[in-house]
Amino acid sequence: MRILLISEELKDLPKDTVYLHISNCSDSESYERYLKAHIDGAYFLSITGDLSRPPAPNEGRCPLPDMEDFKNGISKMGIGADSTVLVYSDSHLMNATRAWNMLKIIGVKNAYILYEGLNGYMRKSYPISSGEVDLGNEIGKGLDVDESKIIEYEFVRDNCESEDIVLIDSRNSIRFKGIEDVVDGKPGHIPGAVNYDFSGIAGIDRPQIEEIKEYFKDLDTEKEIIIYCGSGMTATINAALLADIGVDSKVYTGSYSEWINRI
Repeated sequence: MRILLISEELKDLPKDTVYLHISNCSDSESYERYLKAHIDGAYFLSITGDLSRPPAPNEGRCPLPDMEDFKNGISKMGIGADSTVLVYSDSHLMNATRAWNMLKIIGVKNAYILYEGLNGYMRKSYPISSGEVDLGNEIGKGLDVDESKIIEYEFVRDNCESEDIVLIDSRNSIRFKGIEDVVDGKPGHIPGAVNYDFSGIAGIDRPQIEEIKEYFKDLDTEKEIIIYCGSGMTATINAALLADIGVDSKVYTGSYSEWINRI
């Protein structure tokens, strides 16, 4: 089974699959939208409330939360290391891939992403539910934060030009080449990086396996692959695309916005 799924394929997931509805914000408006429409049984998580925290002055725009707290919250949803989990976003794909990447860090072995998100699911007239979803009594077992999957600034600083790693910049070529960066304000890229703009392959429709392989054909997959973007969000899309073709990678969550704060 692929990592990036479409709605028609959800029927192939185990009956005890846990669904996670990922919203961008934790505000009442976002939660109200969730209450009105979500996949049956899906738990609500948000980027601002659960999957990140406010950055310190020298950090990137979207740092990871306390991962022990995240792990404990996920386990209270009955999710353990051997659980099957399907994450989907109510807006941008990067919200779902961010959650997927964090599940990998805490040891969830079978995590999948609904590529087309809730909107695509609803456009295909699949059934939705409404109202609160209560936590059960089961606590997930076997989760543990794998610190080796969390890439920090110091590692990138010391290894960005090493021949042993491939550093992928997931932003568009305008920002990568240093022509203009209206987001982070300092054009350029981390030394040693190669540019694989996530939007060059991740369009509205899920790319085919052969299309992903073709896009990354020049990537040396024998080396350790580290991925970044501007904030650490869209880098997870490239990580998911690579996982879909069986290639492992890690995300530098601090990304370019942290890099320019630290150099």
